[in-house]
Amino acid sequence: MVAWFLAIVFLFSDIVQLLAARPWWEDLIAAMATVAVPILALLELCHSGEANRLRDTANDERRRANELNGEANWLGEENVRLTAALDAERNKQLAQNGSAFGPGELKVKK
Repeated sequence: MVAWFLAIVFLFSDIVQLLAARPWWEDLIAAMATVAVPILALLELCHSGEANRLRDTANDERRRANELNGEANWLGEENVRLTAALDAERNKQLAQNGSAFGPGELKVKK
């Protein structure tokens, strides 16, 4: 039905003369632009959605890296504190062992 309507309009009207008078390449350029713009807009929309998703993922990974850096800093400080406590305990034990024997009283078995 639509095909018959278009055939009648194109064959029995002045539209045919109008279309014949215009260069075909101008119509082709206009048609390509009309079709290309929505397609490019859709592709850009899909691309921006993917870019936003990847940006969110990168932000999450940066947040996790910052948390791990904070934990590493805390563990380093804890290591320094425990090493100092261990050194103090060792020095205390060495002082106690050394005071139990007088100078020159420590004998080593051969």
